[in-house]
Amino acid sequence: MTTTMEKTPAREKRPSIWSPFTSFWDDRDLFFQPFFGELRKRFGGDWLPAIDVFRRGDQVIVEVDLPGVRKEDLEVTVEEGHLILKGTRQSETELREEDCYRLERNSGAFYRRVALPFEVNPETVAAHFKDGILRVELPVPVERKARRTRVKVR
Repeated sequence: MTTTMEKTPAREKRPSIWSPFTSFWDDRDLFFQPFFGELRKRFGGDWLPAIDVFRRGDQVIVEVDLPGVRKEDLEVTVEEGHLILKGTRQSETELREEDCYRLERNSGAFYRRVALPFEVNPETVAAHFKDGILRVELPVPVERKARRTRVKVR
């Protein structure tokens, strides 16, 4: 089976919110892959798209590479302190030559759950999907400064 890899444009290197733990999580995923790969295929999707989470100014931005995914097959939700991304991709490649006919169908589901470091108002979240890249913008809530007010005792 042959597959074609599409090149995605190189993006600038961005610091992750959780950058001190990136190596730990990558190593953990490699260690547990043989054990949980089959479970993930059955229950959590069979494809894990690449994801970047970073802060720029007053927003946390989540970018996900989703080649082969249509906007209609994508679902983005905010639930209990998590950003949930799920969807499916389907592709079909047909080759007709004089002595050869080949039809390949690929499909896959994905599910990603990103813990948010703050509570989000779902109405303020913006999501854009273009050229196979999903960009979700989450405004960072303004921190309220503790006010001290003296109460008169009667």
